[in-house]
Amino acid sequence: AQKFSSTRKKIRPEMKYTLDHIYSLSQEQQRPLHIVELWCGDWRLLRELQNQYPDVIKSYTGVDISSELLTIANKESSMSTSIQRINDDMIWYLSKQANESIDIIITMASYQHLPDKSTRSEFLQQLYRTLRYEWKRLSIDRSWSQWMLQKHHQPLLQSLKQFIITWGRRERNNLLIPFRDQGETHYRLYHIHTINEIQQLTKQYWLQIVERQYSSQKWDFHQILRRARNICLVAKKTIYDS
Repeated sequence: AQKFSSTRKKIRPEMKYTLDHIYSLSQEQQRPLHIVELWCGDWRLLRELQNQYPDVIKSYTGVDISSELLTIANKESSMSTSIQRINDDMIWYLSKQANESIDIIITMASYQHLPDKSTRSEFLQQLYRTLRYEWKRLSIDRSWSQWMLQKHHQPLLQSLKQFIITWGRRERNNLLIPFRDQGETHYRLYHIHTINEIQQLTKQYWLQIVERQYSSQKWDFHQILRRARNICLVAKKTIYDS
């Protein structure tokens, strides 16, 4: 957990993108916000909100399954009665919240790790139930793109092979991507959403995409899918088919 936290001190453009959206929503509504961040890690987002836009926070709840990361977060962030840290699974946490009780739900590089369609569907059901109408989900995840094909072609081929030999029981684009930690190679599961998949899921769960941006390896924002490393989405809860 300490190594994970130490690699995430840099404030990347996607973080600034999220911070600015939170501030804009607060200004638009002319009030501070009830914010939930799922898989919050060591609370980088909270610390930057407290530094840059402290008046936007009515309440902040950071949820993470790692108790060690939350301990680091508690040491490094300013605490108050409006700040909560919750050691829990993100779907289980949402399932215990009241209907229409949250202004903003943030998932930064977390939704992409949900392992299968049923888990992602359950998450989106709970997200829709707990968000207030016309309020937002902010998300950042890895994007399907030419960059992804070039960077991770071997895991993509393995995923396709598993999809074929299991007659579709294994999902396509579920990748085990390697990373190094203290000289050892580990693997982490990613589901890489295509843009069609994102649009279908968004419509299915009554969310309306109000902004979509891609970021590249050079940390610039653009609308060119083939160069995308990450996809940054702002989606609004609606009551109509958009």
